[in-house]
Amino acid sequence: MKHQAYVRIPKVLLSTMAAALISFAGVTSAAPTYTISDVLVPPDQYSGEPDLTPAPVWKPHETDAAAAPTYWISSNERGAEEGPPGQQTQFSNKAGITIFQYGTNAVLSTLDIEDACIPVVEPDGTLMKRFGGCAPPGAEGHPRHPHGLDIDDANKIAWQVIEHSGLKWNRTRTAIQRANNTDEESGLLVAYDISDLTNPKILRGYLTGHAAEEPAVQPANHKVYVGNHEPSPTNVPCFVSVIDPGPSVARPYKFIDLPGNQCVQGVWADPGLNTVNGTTHVGERMYTFNSANDTVAYFVNLRPAFEAYIAGLPPSQRFTIPAGWVLHMHDLTTDRVNHRAYQTLHTIASAEHVAGEEDAESTSEDEFTGRWVMEVDTNPASPTFKAVRVIDLSNGQSVPAVPTHGDAIETGLPFNQLFVHAHFLHVDPARNALLVSGEHTGNLGVVNVPTNWNAPRTLQQVLSISRLIPNCTPEEREPHVHGVNIQGTSGTAYVSDEGENCFYESVTILQPN
Repeated sequence: MKHQAYVRIPKVLLSTMAAALISFAGVTSAAPTYTISDVLVPPDQYSGEPDLTPAPVWKPHETDAAAAPTYWISSNERGAEEGPPGQQTQFSNKAGITIFQYGTNAVLSTLDIEDACIPVVEPDGTLMKRFGGCAPPGAEGHPRHPHGLDIDDANKIAWQVIEHSGLKWNRTRTAIQRANNTDEESGLLVAYDISDLTNPKILRGYLTGHAAEEPAVQPANHKVYVGNHEPSPTNVPCFVSVIDPGPSVARPYKFIDLPGNQCVQGVWADPGLNTVNGTTHVGERMYTFNSANDTVAYFVNLRPAFEAYIAGLPPSQRFTIPAGWVLHMHDLTTDRVNHRAYQTLHTIASAEHVAGEEDAESTSEDEFTGRWVMEVDTNPASPTFKAVRVIDLSNGQSVPAVPTHGDAIETGLPFNQLFVHAHFLHVDPARNALLVSGEHTGNLGVVNVPTNWNAPRTLQQVLSISRLIPNCTPEEREPHVHGVNIQGTSGTAYVSDEGENCFYESVTILQPN
């Protein structure tokens, strides 16, 4: 099989804000070209390859870098289920975080949480005394499964969502109960004290809704917002949990209730507007929340703009969305300078197919794999406020020609020649760059996003990310590229790959040129 050759540069700091490409005086600068400076892989997968570095990145879900270029953190998902059944090793229970020094990528510390005590905050703000004062094991014996991560730089706290808390809300969300199965289990938002980067500590955990994945710290007030992308077994199934950890707050839990199937997945804050944006999993809307009073400020319907986009395609590239199929959105990021929200359109399929609720005959052929980003102007002062744009990541592979990621993989082309299966994303307004990970296409797309709303957005570069482990034969060639994070000052980018199917678990580090 073919692989794109990695372009490598020395492990040094190659860019600064002074080198950033900036739009000014009506002149639009292109996004930079990115090159790979290092690829970190777990020690138990490393086979001595000279262009890889062994490091404690254990099935990394995503990373987050500090506001200043001093350190970055990997959110590690690898739990007890990894490895052959009954053959767990020293590398099995590695869920938690690893803190790295910026630039050198030296390991400052690791914290494994699979068997650690996580104190849980009750609705009245006190710490839970039941279950020995700690969150019980995950429902049905599931490991913790950490997911999203966000750093509160000012308070020196890292916030991480874990999927399996062993707990759930009661129907009215007024009391916390033990969860007997994963269908009703809530997530847990864990706070880490990172004031000493060499010795992080678990502070406490806050219950979220079911199937929570991503946290968003609002720097303006230090609240943390977490959606639940699947309905919770509560009186209001879809809501955003708002955690206010301030010492003077008597009741730290608040909920922004949402109607019907409007469960939010990707969230991100815009401190300049004191708002938080969230994209719904299958509700085809983007919501903007007022962070001052934690209410819905407005929502934008995404479907009409996408239908108009399809109608405007050349005849050979047009397609029809079957009846009952919906736009499945995933991650969201916010341009905090120009006040825009970007969200990935991950799949077009029935809501049941997206949720994995169809019968055993359902396959990936019952979908169109998403290769688009939806951009929304969230600036109230803008003449295009609430306007929606579709950004194309097809890379020459239209839906009629290549409907699914499976079809793309079967072409045998290297990953950098496939469309980008839009999954996670991060925007760098200083460099007019939007980076989008391709989950099952094993790649990363670099999009030019000019300051001028009316300027075109173009897919400028696609890089291969996923890489096969030597002497390992996969049952299927399906990568799992996840989080994208950009250090704002330098522009250094971090792309997490959860591996599987003989692909390396890895964090790929890239530099803008």
